[in-house]
Amino acid sequence: MELVINNYRYSVSQPLGGGGEGEIYPLNNDYVVKVYHSDMLNDERQQKVLSLCNAYQSNMSQLGGDSFAFPQYEAYENQAIFQSIVGFSMSYFKNCFPLPDLNYDLNTEQFRTAGKFDDRQAIEFIYQMFDLLERLHKSRIVLGDVNPNNILCDFSSSKPKPVFIDLDSAQFGQFYCAPAFSEDYIDPLVVQQGKNPNGSYMYSSESDVFSLSCISYYFFCGSHPFNLRSRPPSDIVENKQRGISLIRCCRGDGVNYLHSLGIEYLPKPNEKVEKRIETLANLDKNLADFFISVFVRNERDNLVYSLPMNDARNPRSAFFRESGFGDVIEREKKKREMAKLENLQKNSKKQILSHRLDKMGISDILSKLSGKTKNQLKKQFYQDPVELTLFLNHYGLDCKELFQSV
Repeated sequence: MELVINNYRYSVSQPLGGGGEGEIYPLNNDYVVKVYHSDMLNDERQQKVLSLCNAYQSNMSQLGGDSFAFPQYEAYENQAIFQSIVGFSMSYFKNCFPLPDLNYDLNTEQFRTAGKFDDRQAIEFIYQMFDLLERLHKSRIVLGDVNPNNILCDFSSSKPKPVFIDLDSAQFGQFYCAPAFSEDYIDPLVVQQGKNPNGSYMYSSESDVFSLSCISYYFFCGSHPFNLRSRPPSDIVENKQRGISLIRCCRGDGVNYLHSLGIEYLPKPNEKVEKRIETLANLDKNLADFFISVFVRNERDNLVYSLPMNDARNPRSAFFRESGFGDVIEREKKKREMAKLENLQKNSKKQILSHRLDKMGISDILSKLSGKTKNQLKKQFYQDPVELTLFLNHYGLDCKELFQSV
């Protein structure tokens, strides 16, 4: 196939891979081209390719190119005219693994690419994925069909880094997402709303969060969140529609909810996943609580917003710092800590004084005086004992303070 890309001619023949929309061909060591299947091409898709390519520089400046495979140049077949657009070029992320090749394996009890991930690295990788998602949403790009095959892992740097690909299918500007979708990962709320006249669903940032939550849970726990063993058995899609998740059964009201539906939860076959959930809760309670918020309480907030306000990964942290609220809170914390320390020192001083008074036999005198002063001698004046006066003068103490300490 002869292609024209950025005024250069390329001949492609052997694809690297493909999917339902098209095939990927190498151009050189840095770039590949996606060529759509002929039945996927129409005027709207060609206009969307043009629009995405025109926005390439803007997307690169706002989001960076090391984590996103944005369409860069239109690919024309034979000649550079609109009707000949068949795809686009994009960065080539070599030696990257698709996420399904990395998921935790419940049988071997380790991540599938041995030595590449441990539990803490996997947790950090999940936070990075949600950070990338938030950056896309800030640029008004909704992924729509979020599925694990469109997320790669780049091990070329010191830490594993996620990369989002297949961005031409995203909901961008006036263009809808592609009609194709992954049934196991689509938000059930999106399905309930029905399809648009063009046959695609209308997605949102919230639906992206739900889909990525399913992917992230699967990545760490080794199983889909709505996959559980029960009697009678039920499949993932059915459980997703009814809100029956495994984490709801072991961390919420799921068992009773299943009973109300005439379904019995089977603990023994699910115990390996339950163990992974427990491991996650011990390592990162915030992430475990986030999964509960999505799969039990049906919430759709991005994971990064669940982090403390002073955490740099929380998008609100910049405003928190720049507004001065962070400094005010830090000063208030220090102020309270100092007051607490002074209080402890004061109480300690009183205890030392009380101990010394006991040893000198003066505390009995003070107790008698204190009792009489409260009950009988409120309006009478009495001369302090000589021993007490000498003691107070020697230590520079106030008699009222002593009465309060007794």
